[in-house]
Amino acid sequence: MRRVIQREPKIERYRLENISRTEIQNKYPDKVIDARVESGRLILILDTCRIKYDERIPQKGDNEYGAIH
Repeated sequence: MRRVIQREPKIERYRLENISRTEIQNKYPDKVIDARVESGRLILILDTCRIKYDERIPQKGDNEYGAIH
């Protein structure tokens, strides 16, 4: 019996020039699952992908968890 080799799915990356979290949330409200901050960067989690924003997110009152989304 031959062994079937499982291959990893190909990861594709795209760079969007200019789009905000509110534009995505207004256009696709059913797709947005979560928004959080990792290392000062906003990560928008959709049902099929994650969007990482390049700009560092300013924090409220120097609280590392109180990000302004």
